[in-house]
Amino acid sequence: WSLIDLKVMAVDECTQDEAKVLRALDYYRDQVIGQCGFDDFEPDPSELIQGSAPRSKGLIRAQKERQYRMGVAQDLYRKDDRFREALRTACSAWVSYVNGDDANFVARTEHEYTAMIEVLSRLGADQDQLDIRYVGPSGSALYAHATKKAMVEHVTGPRFSRGPQRIPVTEIAISIKQQAGSRIGEGRDVHRLFAMLTCCINGEA
Repeated sequence: WSLIDLKVMAVDECTQDEAKVLRALDYYRDQVIGQCGFDDFEPDPSELIQGSAPRSKGLIRAQKERQYRMGVAQDLYRKDDRFREALRTACSAWVSYVNGDDANFVARTEHEYTAMIEVLSRLGADQDQLDIRYVGPSGSALYAHATKKAMVEHVTGPRFSRGPQRIPVTEIAISIKQQAGSRIGEGRDVHRLFAMLTCCINGEA
């Protein structure tokens, strides 16, 4: 679907507020695609990227689960102040750091890390599904905070976030391991869920 098609569907068929829909679509184009390079939802051909989206595999197969988790998140967002604040923080971190070509959930502060863990857990991720890695000095407050309640692998090498690979950063990456009976989708599809949630939240602004 083109952005115009999506706007018409949301406003005319789903009776969504036009101003909010336009803000969400602008955010998708400018931030999710333009800054993050997260183009999984782009059709072939696309008006926003050249060629086809290389990481769209499984997009349709996981649609039902993604829509269900979207509903769970929206319900919690409306009813739970703590979750609402955590989701806003987690989505802000996601759009600030995610590398669309090799996506991880990245946090650079204790607040961002706590919010990310809170949201992923409330959306169905079990603790033993979370693969947590850290790059940076071992004496940082972020590392100390994360290792209080979880196993964190201290690695050397390039950053997890997008940006110049030769510039050192201090950050944590969380990825989701798929397991039998998992209540949440595979890792890439959870990022697709975050892309959608991020656009919805910024459409409200």
